[in-house]
Amino acid sequence: MALADKPISKQDLAALRSGRLERVADRSCAGADFVDCDLEGVCFEECDFAGAVFRNANLAETQFIGCSFFTADPEATCDFSLATLRDATFERCDLTAAKLGRSHAYGLRLIGCNAGGLDLSYADFGLGIAGRGGEAFASATFEGCNLLWADFTGVNLNGCVLTKCRLVEAVFAEANLSGADLRDSDLSNIVARNARLTGADLRGATFSNLDPRSVALERVRIYPEQALMLLLPLQVDVDTSAAR
Repeated sequence: MALADKPISKQDLAALRSGRLERVADRSCAGADFVDCDLEGVCFEECDFAGAVFRNANLAETQFIGCSFFTADPEATCDFSLATLRDATFERCDLTAAKLGRSHAYGLRLIGCNAGGLDLSYADFGLGIAGRGGEAFASATFEGCNLLWADFTGVNLNGCVLTKCRLVEAVFAEANLSGADLRDSDLSNIVARNARLTGADLRGATFSNLDPRSVALERVRIYPEQALMLLLPLQVDVDTSAAR
């Protein structure tokens, strides 16, 4: 039976909200209200959360495996605003257009997720202490995810991992990506106004509009063939013909 046809029972929903249920699998929780709920450490597998609301919920160390949070109804977007997502994991989930803005997300992991239009604006990935070089320490992992049009406005992703991700037209305005691992990600046409990528690892990444005049790119790691892409916004005429 499709998971959407098998709704979670009222008894299990009550047990989940009261902290008496540690695992939920193959159930629909579409439209459920988890506002302010404590769901720390719960494991959800193959569940449907279309239109569910997790605003201000405690989801620390919670696991979502193969779950869907997508609904075609723009008025019922799944909402994690202000939730605690410390060390939470989303693996093979559909988070299209979900709202995680201003969440507390230190250690958040998204692995193999479809998350086009994901709103992570002003999410807090920090630990509140300084790491190497005096930069605020942060932790998050995005690996093999579709993050087309995702919004990372104002976030601190210092030293975080965003590898093999599709970040086309993602918004990183005012974001700190210093020391971030962006290897093999597609950064085509990102919005990077006043962003910082100092010391970031861009090896194998695709980018088309990183402008050294408006983005801090000191000490980035790239392959030689990528250097030309960084010179394009400066209108530098590079002669690639063989030396005479």
